[in-house]
Amino acid sequence: MAANVENMFSVREIPWHGQGVILEDYPSYEAAIKAAGLQWDVEKAQAVQMLADGTIRELKGDFEIRRATDGQHYGFVKETYVPFQNQELFDLSKEMIGLGAMIESAGSLDKGRVIWMCAKTEGTVFAEETIDDYYVLTNTHGGGGAIRAAISPIRVVCQNTLNAALHGAKRSWSYRHT
Repeated sequence: MAANVENMFSVREIPWHGQGVILEDYPSYEAAIKAAGLQWDVEKAQAVQMLADGTIRELKGDFEIRRATDGQHYGFVKETYVPFQNQELFDLSKEMIGLGAMIESAGSLDKGRVIWMCAKTEGTVFAEETIDDYYVLTNTHGGGGAIRAAISPIRVVCQNTLNAALHGAKRSWSYRHT
């Protein structure tokens, strides 16, 4: 899995790693979640332990976060943790799209543990050159991260560009969901 990409789409440009669906035009947020392969939810289930004798024991107070479609494990959390679904991240983008941003790329990394959405805005002019800015929204499943939003000149198409966009962002916000 090159660039740690599980699924993704990109508008017009094939990313350097050559993965993902390439769209000819900017999608609506509804079409973007489909093109990115993110039409799945995570679920919180009682964590269990298999004992040496083959019996299963519930781990009181511990829960597992996993993908509902195939059981892909993402982490362990406490009872109070509330999962934030992929659709909810895309719902956050509605206001940005209303402000003229266009979804440039979106997808999942690390077997779905991390998801992102990157929307292009009108660029800023600097030294007679237009520099595109992107709104980046990301979430991690499994209890170890936060919902993050950032404004960055970096177009996200993989793990490295997501890290660069978040660390070099002009502005960023985060909300840890517990």
